[in-house]
Amino acid sequence: MYLIRENLVQSLIDLQGAGQNCPVILVGHCVGGLVLKEVCLRASECTSLSTYPERPYKQFLQNLRGAFFYSTPHISQ
Repeated sequence: MYLIRENLVQSLIDLQGAGQNCPVILVGHCVGGLVLKEVCLRASECTSLSTYPERPYKQFLQNLRGAFFYSTPHISQ
């Protein structure tokens, strides 16, 4: 899931165009919802780490307007 998360977060940032005001709504079904959670966590981590260029990740999080999870297993047993 690591590579999927990394590729997706980078693709979303590239498609959005860093520095532009482009609202983002994420939709994930089943395991895709878990990937979306990881994407948001990764973007959040990158804004707090000094080794990453903060601006694109911060802009992505500021433009994130919502997330919709459909049949996503949020709680594991």
